[in-house]
Amino acid sequence: MDRYGLIVEGRVQGVGFRTFVEQIGHRHNMTGTVRNLTNGNVQVEVQGEKKAFAMFMSDLKQGNHFSHITAIQTEELDVKKDERRFRIVY
Repeated sequence: MDRYGLIVEGRVQGVGFRTFVEQIGHRHNMTGTVRNLTNGNVQVEVQGEKKAFAMFMSDLKQGNHFSHITAIQTEELDVKKDERRFRIVY
């Protein structure tokens, strides 16, 4: 089990991107959160197995039909043992 923090840059706010990220998190049995940042980026914390994370990232990079990702910053984080689902944080 691994946990990663992502900062997604580009046209990722106001285009249904958080819902898209939540859906792919559920699809790949990941836990974590997604939230908008005040600078226009989106912050994602995602946790799961390495193989599932690779598939999550592949889907994330494709984006939805309205978003346009220009960069993704990634860092490893400590695993949260009590987290049970993937959700949008407002």
